[in-house]
Amino acid sequence: MRTNGAAGPPGGLRWGAVAVGVVATFAVSLATAAILAAVVYWTSATEQAAGGVLFALGLASLAAGAGYAARRAGTLGWAHGVAVGVAYSVLSLGLQPLWFPGTLAWGAAGTRLLLGAAAGALGGVVGVNL
Repeated sequence: MRTNGAAGPPGGLRWGAVAVGVVATFAVSLATAAILAAVVYWTSATEQAAGGVLFALGLASLAAGAGYAARRAGTLGWAHGVAVGVAYSVLSLGLQPLWFPGTLAWGAAGTRLLLGAAAGALGGVVGVNL
């Protein structure tokens, strides 16, 4: 068993690694959003076009954060990835009304949770095997 500072029993989820993965996902997402905002500001790119790109970059950020968490945990990559994906999705859905009041649709929230879990699982599987 590796000792990497991640809390949790051997063979179980290491919640410390999950928390670090969620924080890493938020950091990467904010950085990519800032870069995309600068691109929109200084080029002729439209905000409508940037929305789809931002969503795709968010899923990629989520996969990267989940991979980082799974790598730290060293085991159960898919489970750590799903945990990061669901936690990140729930937190971002909870924070969404602060920036975009009245825009949350529950059907879309379910889709975002499923996509977050899927991106997290994929990132976790890749991360644990690196």
